[in-house]
Amino acid sequence: MIYTLTPNPSLDLLCFCDGFAAGKINRASRQVVLPGGKGINVSLVLKELGIDSTVLGFEAGFSGQEIRRMLADNGIKEELVHVDSGCSRINVKISSDTETELNGPGPDIDDSAVKALMTRLDHLEKSDILIMSGSIPSSLGSSFCGNVASLLEESGVMFAADIPGKDLGSVIPYQPFVLKPNSDELGEYYGTSIDTREKAAEYALKLRSEGAHNVIVSMGADGAVMASDDENVYAADALTGDVVNTVGAGDSMLAGFVSGISRGMNREDSFRLAVAAGSACAFGEGTAKDAETEALLPHVSVFRLDTSA
Repeated sequence: MIYTLTPNPSLDLLCFCDGFAAGKINRASRQVVLPGGKGINVSLVLKELGIDSTVLGFEAGFSGQEIRRMLADNGIKEELVHVDSGCSRINVKISSDTETELNGPGPDIDDSAVKALMTRLDHLEKSDILIMSGSIPSSLGSSFCGNVASLLEESGVMFAADIPGKDLGSVIPYQPFVLKPNSDELGEYYGTSIDTREKAAEYALKLRSEGAHNVIVSMGADGAVMASDDENVYAADALTGDVVNTVGAGDSMLAGFVSGISRGMNREDSFRLAVAAGSACAFGEGTAKDAETEALLPHVSVFRLDTSA
């Protein structure tokens, strides 16, 4: 079974407007409300690609109940832990000439809720996969990601992580099956700027040497790079298309890769599916859809990078 862990789920309000201007009244031409948070986005894409998963994390207040309802409407199972005070965050995403985001803080997670989640994680089996993805509420503390990764390693559960750059170091010692930082997050972790494919490959390989099995680095308009445990470094150019919304593109990539692996694909083909799913998200509204992903897949060109120099 595949599980996704979203420590800070949300309701995402996507507003589309022409000529957004700060400090003035703006009117959206369209709006879309979606259940959000990076792990939930992964579950939504997995469902589109024909793979079931169970959402784990925390929820609170009326917004938390709406997240539960919307997941059920999408046919996605959830086992969110209820938090008694506060509300799950509401994030506003404004798509205009540029993209603007305003993300809420979410509720404070109490010790009893954390204990309930860790107890559930302790019951995962060796054949399971867990994808931990998204921002970490400050109330959980800096040790949360490492505690989760340690518990999963003890159980032999395969796990993937897409977490802030500052938190990468807490999970690397537990040998995650895949890490998916974007270029900014990878640069944040190593205190450098990742602005070329070659630098992305260099530092992705460094993450591998420190314990990660596979590292996918998303680079927006510059495509993506993967340092793989098949001892190759793969790269893909960004596909050409009209970018509508990049929110969830990285999550769609991670879902595409895990989907490929769960279907028995090799690393290269799983990476190709990841790039197609990420592009399908960027060219549409919300996370990647199956039909769009399949349509883009033949156009994804994956090649190997020579890192011997």
